[in-house]
Amino acid sequence: MWLVVVMVVIVSPLLAQPSIPKEKIPAEALPDVKAAIAELYSQDVETRGQAAARLGDYGSQAAPAIPFLIAMLGDTAEITENCCPTSPGQKASEALGSIGEAAVAPLTAALEDKDPKVRERAAEALGQIKTPTATKSLLNALRNREPSVRRNAASALSERALAGVVEAVLPLLQDPDLMVRKQAAATLATMGDSRVVEPMLPLLKDQSALVRAAATESLGKMGDLRATEPLLAMLQDPDPTVRTAAVRSLSRMGDRRAKDPLLAAFTDLSPGVRIALLEAFGRSSNKKTGDLVLAAVKDENPAVRAAALQQIEYYNTEQAKKKANLIEVFLGALKDENPEVRKTAISALSTLKGARAIAGLMGAVNDPDPEVRAGLAQALPETEDPAVAEALLAYLKDPEPQVRSAAAVGLGKLQEERAVEPLITMLQGTNLLTRVAAAGALSQIENSRALEPLLALTSDPNAHVRAAAVNALRKFSDPRAEAAVKAALEDNNQMVRSAAVRGFEEEELYYYADMSGGGEAGGAGSLWEGE
Repeated sequence: MWLVVVMVVIVSPLLAQPSIPKEKIPAEALPDVKAAIAELYSQDVETRGQAAARLGDYGSQAAPAIPFLIAMLGDTAEITENCCPTSPGQKASEALGSIGEAAVAPLTAALEDKDPKVRERAAEALGQIKTPTATKSLLNALRNREPSVRRNAASALSERALAGVVEAVLPLLQDPDLMVRKQAAATLATMGDSRVVEPMLPLLKDQSALVRAAATESLGKMGDLRATEPLLAMLQDPDPTVRTAAVRSLSRMGDRRAKDPLLAAFTDLSPGVRIALLEAFGRSSNKKTGDLVLAAVKDENPAVRAAALQQIEYYNTEQAKKKANLIEVFLGALKDENPEVRKTAISALSTLKGARAIAGLMGAVNDPDPEVRAGLAQALPETEDPAVAEALLAYLKDPEPQVRSAAAVGLGKLQEERAVEPLITMLQGTNLLTRVAAAGALSQIENSRALEPLLALTSDPNAHVRAAAVNALRKFSDPRAEAAVKAALEDNNQMVRSAAVRGFEEEELYYYADMSGGGEAGGAGSLWEGE
């Protein structure tokens, strides 16, 4: 799949440029650093975010930008990047962390800023700097008046098993803020220090289910068998998230005292608990667990049915192999009323291959759910059967863009020459998703007929389309393609420039560009093997 970064700007009334006068930009800074600092003053939120990110790329060479970035920490204007919200302030925090030691003192001072968001971002930045002075500042921040600063400082101290860290974090297990208590439990679990087990046990009775669940997870990660009996009691907690955490922790720890209670927990009314058990059971060859996995294929809850199929697909439990033909299990699931179950069955059948599996997949091409059809379009090339190209070519005319784009990617993987003209037509469409997918597919087929249409896209108003076109043109040994890639080095969009400089890996480049905006059970194998 290919990855194209999608950045959608959400309009905000906040225009938070640095409070430092622009003429104070240091003359001795590198020219590119000075240019990026100047862009921090832009009224465009995306420009400010990109400028902060570029400064981070310069590392310690961007030290002259530190006061300007500190002044940006409170910039909360919203950007959505890769479908996740961020802000110029967040980008400034990340940049300061990349600059390193020179930023420690200013960030430490920022922990006392009147703006709680500035204090929070300063703690996050200090967390990126792995030096003794940064650690000292974080230890002091554990006593900050702002809960988010204490929480971020505790988070940043994770895995820093240095003298005094455990002792400094332990009091936060009794912090009045539940999110601080939750983070303290998670941080202490990374320390590998047996002293934290006893102080953490009281959190199993915390009034907050979030804290109880965090303590349950943390005790499981530490693996200390002193926690087994208290964790067994958590299987009866009134909150299903806590019971789910108990299942995962007990399975991870591998204490045989937990075996029968975990088997009994499969009658839990919470689907989440049953799914967590399936994740543990699916990795074993134990007869009882194998029977439960197979039975769960018919569970009343569709998420549980899908999880059971996934465990059979991923781990192929020995008992499941003995009791049922795997292909028949998955073929039956193709008729499930729930689309997620059908998608799981499609994924499994594509890995099993064989005439029976392929026939089942081909029989599902007219599924009424577009997500299932898209999943099928992604799965069919994995069968390595030449007959699937016809189905994918037909999918290029599907009414749903996610199906057409998935089919385009599949045809690119197959390097199907018959797809060239339909894909060229798709390039001229209006849907971003399908245009980007078509460009990526043509880059894999590498047919000369696609050269002119791809060259035309290098001036497209949409940066994602330009990036996909440039990435495709890198595959063409033609002077015009080479010139277009070179010209893209001057594009005003970072994504397009990145495509020109290094390109994207083919398996990364496919990304469903949505312009409208998969728990580990750990050591379960040792607990369930052998009987």
